[in-house]
Amino acid sequence: MKNMYQTSWLCLLLGCILFAACSKDDVNDALAPKITLSSSTSIYTGKVNRDIVLEATVEHGDGGIYSWKQDGKIICTQPVCIFRSDKTGEYYVTLRVDTKNGYAEKEMRVDVLEMAPPVISLAVPEGGIVTYVNTELTLSPDVQNSEGATYQWYIDNEKAGTDKDQVFTKTETGDYQVKLVATNEDGTTEYETIVRVEESPTLRIETTDPVSHIKSAPRTVMEGRSVFLKPIIVNAVDPTYSWSVDDIEQEGVTTPYFNFTPAEQKEYTVKLTVTNHTPQVRSVFSRNLTQSESNTASATIQVNCVGTDNEMNRFRPYAGTERFTVMEFVAAPGQFVNAGYEATTYEEANAYAQKRLNEGNYVSLGGFGGYLTVYCSHSIVSSNGDYDFCVFGNPFDGSSEPGIVYVMQDENGDGLPNDTWYEVKGSETGKPETIQDYAITYYRSEKSAIRWSDNQGNNGSMGFINHGTSSMYPKWIRPNSYTLRGTRLEPRTVQEGGIWKNKSFDWGYVDNYSTTDLITTKNPMTQQTASGNRIRISDAITPDGKPANLKYIDFIKVHTALNVSAGALGENSTEVFGYASLDPEAAIQ
Repeated sequence: MKNMYQTSWLCLLLGCILFAACSKDDVNDALAPKITLSSSTSIYTGKVNRDIVLEATVEHGDGGIYSWKQDGKIICTQPVCIFRSDKTGEYYVTLRVDTKNGYAEKEMRVDVLEMAPPVISLAVPEGGIVTYVNTELTLSPDVQNSEGATYQWYIDNEKAGTDKDQVFTKTETGDYQVKLVATNEDGTTEYETIVRVEESPTLRIETTDPVSHIKSAPRTVMEGRSVFLKPIIVNAVDPTYSWSVDDIEQEGVTTPYFNFTPAEQKEYTVKLTVTNHTPQVRSVFSRNLTQSESNTASATIQVNCVGTDNEMNRFRPYAGTERFTVMEFVAAPGQFVNAGYEATTYEEANAYAQKRLNEGNYVSLGGFGGYLTVYCSHSIVSSNGDYDFCVFGNPFDGSSEPGIVYVMQDENGDGLPNDTWYEVKGSETGKPETIQDYAITYYRSEKSAIRWSDNQGNNGSMGFINHGTSSMYPKWIRPNSYTLRGTRLEPRTVQEGGIWKNKSFDWGYVDNYSTTDLITTKNPMTQQTASGNRIRISDAITPDGKPANLKYIDFIKVHTALNVSAGALGENSTEVFGYASLDPEAAIQ
């Protein structure tokens, strides 16, 4: 995401200052609070001399200061405000929430009436209410003036429930008209909406990443060692897991991953079965809508156990020169993706990334999950505790765009990154705010913001910044949406004195202004010195957090670790300039 030249950076910094001075909307970016009122119309209605409850949901509002103002005067300082008036009329109230990362404001209207019939509102997601065949959808509207109210629901003009909440289930696809009639002593109110019923999304298991174009192969493991099997599971809702090996159930293995240790040299068939259970409830983009799902899926993985002599036979010693070959470049959307290059196939994208590394120039990985995989011309030996290689970036104080590092040993010897990836732990590994299995889906758009959704129930967009390209969505990604996965760090992006800053992390990440592992050394691809973050192979871990105990590695993968934007600076995107082993002639210990 960073511009690579100091002059351009100064211009961008000046532009950021001017932008911050001119636009108060910047505070709504990144981790600034975001207010959603409980009334979808921003209008609250009540009777004279009756309490009217004003409330809101505030995202990123922890530790915030609440100020409810009417006519410039503070009337409440709590998250919920009780409004009361002895006179009829329209009153305007503004809620302001201040946090260390910025502030947000939202204005609402309060109508005080002599007679106050029910007021019904329902937070409808963008694109309408969508549910699935044979799936329970619970509609829970917000109803003002509900004291003593009665309810009647109608579905396609036929009477349904008489409670405030309605459970909606259909066996056929189609658009259904849903109406709620609410009545109290002051009158009757009707609310209508459409619910679309579609075929249920299928629970599925991917044994290889669908976005990758690397040819798959049976998993290879040395005798006496374990192989970690962790398929990608899609559309799972509070599932249970079971594993079998050659049709023998593995008792006690109930996790989405399996640490399999073969007993002898041969090929095994390992099977994972995932079952969703009902009733299990999940949110559907709205506080007023929940639904449940249920189904089962299975997948098999072939595992080939070979002798330990294969590990040494496949070790590739240093031959006097060092090069890193791009195996796969899958960018996330970003302002420098497609900028200054034309790549409409994976091969063209790889060639672009290779050319940039050969020249010592940056490869921008885009937003969260964008990744670059390289193959070293020799195996990089683990020193069992010291630093073994570095990845070059361009961090500086106040501008860290960390990337997560993964390493792989070419266990099957085919020269492709289709064995087991091991994450290299860093200072944030194991912390509650770090999400190890984060997944984000990006949706294609042209000359506009990129919409995204994640597996934490969040939705958002990446603002469009034009660097001479029509779209920030990678042109070589053919589908109109794609999902990237990996470990996500909690952002440290803040605005201080009108300046956006991406603060650093302690250690273990690339393109990160670390006081622990950042060094200056020679880039073997250019023979020029550059700054890079040092990485220890001994920090590689299995999915359950245990040491991977790798003697050497052959492949390195880096992906952007943050899902955050910094105002005028745009999305946080890791940049990679190159790689270097720190002791290429090291022998296996």
